[in-house]
Amino acid sequence: MSKPMLICSAGNDNASIISSLKSGQVHLQKNNDYGNKEFMLGAIKNLLPLPPNTPTHFKTRTNTILYNALLNGENLIKEVIKITDSVAVVIGTTTTGIEENYNNIPKKQYLQSFSSLDNPALFVRSVYNICGLSFGVSSACTSGAKAIIEGARLINSGLCEAVICGGVDSLNTLTINGFDSLEILSAKPTRAFCADREGINIGEGAGVFVLISSECLARNPHLADDFTIALKGYANNNDAFHITQPRTDFAMQERLLSEVLLCANLTPSDIDYINLHGTGTSANDAMESATFAYALNGALKSIPSSSIKPLIGHTLGAAGAIEAGVCAEMILQSIGSLDGQEALIPHIYHNDFDKSLPQIALVKQGQKAKVRNALSVSFAFGGDNSAIILGQA
Repeated sequence: MSKPMLICSAGNDNASIISSLKSGQVHLQKNNDYGNKEFMLGAIKNLLPLPPNTPTHFKTRTNTILYNALLNGENLIKEVIKITDSVAVVIGTTTTGIEENYNNIPKKQYLQSFSSLDNPALFVRSVYNICGLSFGVSSACTSGAKAIIEGARLINSGLCEAVICGGVDSLNTLTINGFDSLEILSAKPTRAFCADREGINIGEGAGVFVLISSECLARNPHLADDFTIALKGYANNNDAFHITQPRTDFAMQERLLSEVLLCANLTPSDIDYINLHGTGTSANDAMESATFAYALNGALKSIPSSSIKPLIGHTLGAAGAIEAGVCAEMILQSIGSLDGQEALIPHIYHNDFDKSLPQIALVKQGQKAKVRNALSVSFAFGGDNSAIILGQA
């Protein structure tokens, strides 16, 4: 898989984002643009506009965010399209153009929908004149991770040679007020696993990869340096327990971890860093800390772990893809350092761990490690669970 193409409230390019995340800088600000209340949100600034010939039904903030992420790897995308016409697009999202739909309801003769769940994938096809398969994935907070998984499955099944895949979501009135109605939004920056955590903050962003088959890459060795990350393993399952609450045990999460390690042909000791889902809700943090403290006989509890949501907010359908991208960047930086040791992204929680939760190894500011393999997990509404392991190709 390629170097990721990232954008979020921490920056509009990979270097800015990773540098900021490693410094522990929080990119959440008070915002009153989405209703009658003030919310703590992770908004993106300074977006470049969509191309001037963009069709009306693609003119959404979601697609604008996605387009800005794609610009970070556009040369590679165009090169891949040049070498093979067997290119698919799979984009995970939950919001699509729902804000634009809402704003256009009062208009007369309004016929087009901005909010079909394949809208971002179709937008990518339109921008790059791709004729291959395309579809959207919408499974709440696992959407971005599952889009990458579905992309890998397309290649492994021989249905295409390359896939543009990832996730994108944008801030909007419905999503923000919907989470507010669940009483899980925090008025201050979220502090996952902290004793005084109040809930989540919503953010926006996109994370995109290009996946390519080994056969296609072998025919085009000039692209080898662009594909130095490997998607070593992936797994997903669903416990169908509750529409918004995870199960009180961690049986399905433990099965997920077993399956992703088996898929990657790795053991827990091979994992150097874990990207946690880490939302800051009482239900998620209790389930997730128990999962990593006790699952697989506690084999993962001492591995350095952190969540980026206290820094940029929960980007929902984009989260799994952005966080996979962050893992990829840490692997690339570790490969490029002289001793292989690279600063990890710290877990920001003021060192006030909730003592009612099982202890896990949260990353401290300045902590370093050699990151050869990284595990990223996503847990969603409806009991949907996904895991990805990235490593050096």
